[in-house]
Order: sequence, then C-alpha cells, then structure tokens
Amino acid sequence: MEEKNLKIDSFVKTCMQNTIGGSAKSNNQWYLECLNKAKNTEDFENLYFSTKDIDIITSQAYGELLKKQSLIYEGYSEIYNYVMNQAEIKNITGSDRAGLKIGNDNFSICVSNGYGDGVTKFAVFKKGNPYICAIDHMMDWQITIDGKFNIYSYDIGNDVALELEGSYIVYSYNGFVALVEQDR
Repeated sequence: MEEKNLKIDSFVKTCMQNTIGGSAKSNNQWYLECLNKAKNTEDFENLYFSTKDIDIITSQAYGELLKKQSLIYEGYSEIYNYVMNQAEIKNITGSDRAGLKIGNDNFSICVSNGYGDGVTKFAVFKKGNPYICAIDHMMDWQITIDGKFNIYSYDIGNDVALELEGSYIVYSYNGFVALVEQDR
C-alpha cells in the first residue's frame, strides 16, 4: 500500500514516521512493515494493532491511532482490555453518573469515564509498570489526586471498593478509568 493512500489522521501518521527518541525507530519499522503488507487502511490497522511488542503498544503513535479509530475499529476493546490487564489492580464499579467516584470522608468527586452510565472499568498502575506510557497516550488526562482516598463501588453510593494512598494521575477514555501512581 502506498503511504499517500493510508487514510489515518495526519498527526498519527507523523508520529509513525518519527525515528527520533525512545522506541521511535522500532515503531517506524513496524509502521513501514505494516504499510508494505497492507492492501488498504483497514488491513493496515489490523496488522498494526496485532503487535504484542511493548515498545510499540506504549508508543504515542499506537495510542493516538487507537484513540482516533476507537469508534470504528472493532478490536478497540480487546486492545484496551489487554493494556488494562497489565495493571496491578483491576476492578469494575457501577455508574449512574457516567463516572468513577473517588473521595474520602471530607470530599468526593466523580471522574468521567468518557462513555456513560452502566459500569466503569478501572485499573491502578503502580510506579514502574512499563504500560504506564500506553495509558498516557491512549487515554485523556482528567485530574491528579494526592493523599488517602477511596474508590467507591458505585458513583452515587458510599460503599468502598478500594482504599488508596499516594499521588495518582487519573485518566479516562470510553468507559475505562486508569489511576497511575506517581512520585509525590
């Protein structure tokens, strides 16, 4: 397939063409390999997303393409579930306000799950987890939270599903919420 016929976002294409820094060279090689094998854009996406290489999965190009294609790419949930399953803690909460309730006896907030009512899948990634970069690229930053707090089992209830302490960046995207531990 010729690169000019690849129908993906121009920023994503620029990320894939990049060869400077981190795992950019290996990601670019994978991009070119998939481009050479693909017959059309759908074929390219299926090939590109088929990798299990952590350097590619955690690249900005991979995350940006997945975000841009999430509404039409049928393998979207499988990829997000794969990355979320790399977290140290995984759980599901109920949702009537389209989010994840976080707080303690003194405050609470409802972090949007980026999807809607029903259930919210959440995951906690501890410092040093190599999939943290994937979260940063695949999801949207919501808030940073620091201190001792709870995650509630229902976004309009008070039953505690999990207690956490520390500093966390909270991301969400299309029904998933990820809490990524960071240094205080």
